[in-house]
Amino acid sequence: MSDGISEARFLRSLRPIGWGDWCVESFNEYRLRIAPLLPQFPVDVLQEWLYRHYGDAISDYGWLGLEGFTFEKQRWSTEQILTGVGTWPGGDRTESWTAQLKSNPYSCGSWLVTAMIASGTWPVPILVLENASGLQMPNGLRLASPYHLMEGHHRFGYLRALRDDPRWTPAAEHDIWLVRPDRELVLDFWPMNLDFDV
Repeated sequence: MSDGISEARFLRSLRPIGWGDWCVESFNEYRLRIAPLLPQFPVDVLQEWLYRHYGDAISDYGWLGLEGFTFEKQRWSTEQILTGVGTWPGGDRTESWTAQLKSNPYSCGSWLVTAMIASGTWPVPILVLENASGLQMPNGLRLASPYHLMEGHHRFGYLRALRDDPRWTPAAEHDIWLVRPDRELVLDFWPMNLDFDV
């Protein structure tokens, strides 16, 4: 994308039709529409990140140039994930999920809790941004380095609980999607803040 307006239009084109309403397009409809725009995105990344969390994905990471992302599926150990992957500086959103699972495993009535306790891992890989260069948001907030958790905060917190609580045993390794942005496409402003007519 050559300018902020073009990038903002592109990011808005990724919004699920009906997003924020009761009647949003199905994931299959979304995938058929969006996959040609982001052909390098794995299907589960489209579904778990952009389709289910469009608002957070775009507001937190739209400035990174999604169209330049590359993905590599890797298997990391529990300790490599929990000690090497950082979360948002100044506010670890995963700690509350760890505490909740440890204090009352079935309090949230979550299929995810049940699945992770049974298997020791998550059903879908988390997204981990490779950030050796110390990227910072347009407002100056630095992302965790060398690896930043982009998506999967519940899963990350639950994995920590599985490791810390003697009632459970986490799997030895877990799939992750390692995300690498194209530095040439990273912006120093939020394109979605631009005022324009679509």
